[in-house]
Amino acid sequence: MFPTLLNIYGPLAINMYGLMIFIAVIVFTWLLSKDKNIRKFLSLDQISNIVILGIISGVFGSKILYNLTDQEPLNILKIIKFWEGGGSILGGITLILVIIPIYLKSIKAPVLKTMDQISIYTPLLESISRLGCWFAGCCHGTETTFCLAIKYTHPDSYAPQGIYLHPTQIYASLSLFLVFLIMLKLSKFLSKPGELISCYIILTSLQRFLIDFLRGDREYFSLESINFLSIHQWIALGLITIASAMLLISAKRNK
Repeated sequence: MFPTLLNIYGPLAINMYGLMIFIAVIVFTWLLSKDKNIRKFLSLDQISNIVILGIISGVFGSKILYNLTDQEPLNILKIIKFWEGGGSILGGITLILVIIPIYLKSIKAPVLKTMDQISIYTPLLESISRLGCWFAGCCHGTETTFCLAIKYTHPDSYAPQGIYLHPTQIYASLSLFLVFLIMLKLSKFLSKPGELISCYIILTSLQRFLIDFLRGDREYFSLESINFLSIHQWIALGLITIASAMLLISAKRNK
C-alpha cells in the first residue's frame, strides 16, 4: 500500500489516511443533511457544527487513546498530526459521546433522538475511514499465510514490511459497513429514544472486540491476570456493558 497519494512540495503532501477521512466526512455530512428526521431537530448550520465537533473530538479522541496505549511515551505532536495514520476508533467514539450531547443540550435539541439518527450513518463514516488505515499500514494484522494476506513494502508504512499480514483494516471496513446496513434496518423498527445509539455502540464495540484477536499491534495492561484480552478489548466490553444497560433502561422507560 502507499501512504502518500501526492507529494506537493517539501513536507506538504496529500496522504491516503487524511483523504479517506475527508471522503468519509463528506459522505456522512451529505447523508445527515438529507435525513428528514434529523432535519426536524437541526438546521443545516447545526448539522455542520455537529460534524465539525464530531471530527475534532473523534480524531483527537482516537489519537489520544492510540497514544496512551502505545508502548512509546505519550507524544503530543503525534496527537496534533491528525492527518497521519494511527488512531483508536473506541477513543473517538468515547469522546464524541461526551462532546456531541453537550452541544445538543446547548441548542435544546432532543439528545437521544438526535444521537439515534446520527448513529445510523456513523458506521459508514468509520467504514470508509478504515480504508485510510489500510493505505497507511496502521491498525495492521498479525502475520499469516491466509489467502487474503497483504504485504507492505513502502518505507513510510506503519506496518512491518516484507511479511504477509491479516488485512484487519479491510476486515474492520467490511464489518463496519455491515453494521451500517444493520443500523438502517433497525431504524425502521426501533423508535424509542436511546435504542439506536445503544445498538450502534454494542455492534461497533463487538466488531472491534472480535477483530482485535487478529491485530498485530495489540496493547495490554501491566496486570498479567487480565492480559488474556487487550486494552481495547476490555474497553469494548465496557462500552458493550454500558450500552446494553442503556438499551434495557430505554426499553423499560418507554413501555
